[in-house]
Amino acid sequence: MTGHARFVRATTLLTLFTVVGCDDPAAPADEAPELPPAESMIFDFGFFDGGGAARIATPDGISRQGGAGLNWAAGALSVGLANLSVVAHLAVPVTTWRAAAAHAPVFEGDAWRWSYSVTQGADSYSADLTGFRDGDDRVFEMVINSSALQLTDFLWYRGRAPVGGTQGTWDFFDPDVPSTVSGRIDWSHPANDQWILTFSAQAGDNVGDRLEYETDGVDRFVTFIDASESRTYEVYWNAVTREGHIVSPGFRDGAMACWDTSLQDTPCT
Repeated sequence: MTGHARFVRATTLLTLFTVVGCDDPAAPADEAPELPPAESMIFDFGFFDGGGAARIATPDGISRQGGAGLNWAAGALSVGLANLSVVAHLAVPVTTWRAAAAHAPVFEGDAWRWSYSVTQGADSYSADLTGFRDGDDRVFEMVINSSALQLTDFLWYRGRAPVGGTQGTWDFFDPDVPSTVSGRIDWSHPANDQWILTFSAQAGDNVGDRLEYETDGVDRFVTFIDASESRTYEVYWNAVTREGHIVSPGFRDGAMACWDTSLQDTPCT
């Protein structure tokens, strides 16, 4: 895959929030709109951070070393491609979201506003979030200032979700072309233990790429569509037992390849 730099940058500061109450006596009768949960933006690929297998592919296949088997290594490589394309550099968003819980919103004009700053590593970021009702929907807009990224009053993303609903969207704008939506997340939460997120590239070199991520109890499903290569990768794993499989073009002739609880290659049943 090529040309990820702009897209990765456009996903660098996906910022997540939790609402707390406001005791402002001038506040309107309606309370501040409840923001979607953090899970509506989180693609958790931490399972593939360890295991002892190499992530790097040779021109003709995948090399491995130590612990895990080749099938798990192929799954790690495929998820790594999706991570690079879609959800890289989420440390700042997660840190920002956790810090936001300590800040109460204030009603200004016709919208609620959360303002705060946070430090991640050596860099500092200031955030200005507004939330308001638009008919039956909740709308959220996030403005970022960052000297490290040379951003001033940049509208990084806009979210929309029905009041009381269990689905919504996040649109992310391109820092180089502020009026351009570079990517979108469509999310739904149909059950307490189920989340379905789809990230699609809307512009740039990665336009057409799509990552689908689903949690269903202990089951995790990932489908990554690389539009530029016309390839689809499918990965599954059990978050408790660690068993899983991969279906990837060019690996095992495209057949399902499985690993067991010890991440070793095993026949698929």
